[in-house]
Amino acid sequence: MNKYTALLIGVLTCIGLIKHAQSQENIPLLKLDSTFAKKDGKPLEQLLGLTWHNDRLKLRRDWGMPNVEAEHLVEGAARWRMPTSPFHHEVNEVFAALGCGSRGRSGAGDRMQMTGSGASHSCVVSVKDGNYRFTIWQLEEPNHQFCFEERKNGVLRFLLTHDDGLAQVVQNSDGKIAISFIHDDKVVGYSAENFRELYRNQPQVVDNVFLPLVDYVGIGRPLTRDSPEVREFVTRQLVDRYSNKLDDRLMKNVEQLTAKKYADRSRATETIRAKYDEWKGELAKLGDDDSLPLEARTRIKTIINESEVRTSRQKSLVNFVEENDLLNKQSYLFSLVEKDPDLLDYVVKALSQKSSMSEAEIRQTYLQSKKENN
Repeated sequence: MNKYTALLIGVLTCIGLIKHAQSQENIPLLKLDSTFAKKDGKPLEQLLGLTWHNDRLKLRRDWGMPNVEAEHLVEGAARWRMPTSPFHHEVNEVFAALGCGSRGRSGAGDRMQMTGSGASHSCVVSVKDGNYRFTIWQLEEPNHQFCFEERKNGVLRFLLTHDDGLAQVVQNSDGKIAISFIHDDKVVGYSAENFRELYRNQPQVVDNVFLPLVDYVGIGRPLTRDSPEVREFVTRQLVDRYSNKLDDRLMKNVEQLTAKKYADRSRATETIRAKYDEWKGELAKLGDDDSLPLEARTRIKTIINESEVRTSRQKSLVNFVEENDLLNKQSYLFSLVEKDPDLLDYVVKALSQKSSMSEAEIRQTYLQSKKENN
């Protein structure tokens, strides 16, 4: 199959004229020979990264969109100020990392284009009417091209053409997503109402097709179950919540949260608030402890909410774990134990809180699943 036929089939697939496969069986791994734009590290991660936004994918944009009017010099259309905006800085950093020493800019009004070329790559970044597009070519292989596009109507698209055909992801403005690629001269495709549904119901599509494509071109991954920060966060939560050790100093102050005197209650509240970072794990557990008086639990939850000032990345991490219910998902928690057997006691306690099975039954279930997987 030649490149033009592959491209045509890919476009037809994108607009729904070729039906997408939905089976979970034998989902092929998208195999790509080498990292497309890797030079020193992964420079494209500086400019292009994906994150979650509700149920769909969104471009991670720390640099904002350029203000073309502010950048352009009225007295000379060919002259530009030095790149001082975050957008221009990031684009130039990427161009430099890719060896694109020859660069240019043009534009007016709400349109702008930046170009770069070097010994191995050629790049174009364009902004037009609120739409963003990044295209990169490998000069030794002109058919080897990657294009990323985000439109102001919410459409997100990236397309890779390479020696064996193409691979592409299209997310429509309503959130519907389609992933297509060429495998053994056949079009393979998957679709879902949104990315979260795809990840929930067809995780192998994300693991075998989507993530290899993202890694290949070198853009930043969205959070997944296997992201190191997700695993670390869930592990920390398990240990903090289900450890049997509680600080005696904390418990003395918790007891004072329901003291008769207002001054004693206030003093205990301020002490706990001041020690929040040291006691946050124990507090998270106590906030859900039904054996404590309601007033004590309410005060503890208020302290937690007031103390948890999170960055956007931390909020995304917490939301991802909660929305995917990872702290209660047996298969996921068992996978953590596979990597760290010391977590088994914590996982057993966590699962027993929401299960009709006893701790002994959960432990036996884990040992059985481990035996079957081996």
